[in-house]
Amino acid sequence: MDMIFALMLAAQPATSPAPDWRPLGTARERFALAWDAASVQRGPEAVTVRFRTEAAQSPETSPRAFSRLEIRCAAGTMRVVETVTYAPDGAIVRTDSTPAPFDSIPAGSHIEVIRRAVC
Repeated sequence: MDMIFALMLAAQPATSPAPDWRPLGTARERFALAWDAASVQRGPEAVTVRFRTEAAQSPETSPRAFSRLEIRCAAGTMRVVETVTYAPDGAIVRTDSTPAPFDSIPAGSHIEVIRRAVC
């Protein structure tokens, strides 16, 4: 019985660390942007990080989106791997899990700020 309990505990997924949102400012004066420093995962080819977009005005009554980005540090490229959009009540409105192709990170962009922090 103890062995079964131990195996069940071992099979439980590890809890994710609490988010550590780092503000990036606004885009087009409509969207507040932030990245999650606690979500950074370094792989052999890319760094993965979570990114949040929410309305700059009245975020509590507007949808918000959480995206997972992959950044190829040496190449200076990135792509969005997944985006989940939530309604103000927390219900999932849309999920896009089709990774985009890698694209150059524009100099001075919000993504460039993330790249400098994680690479």
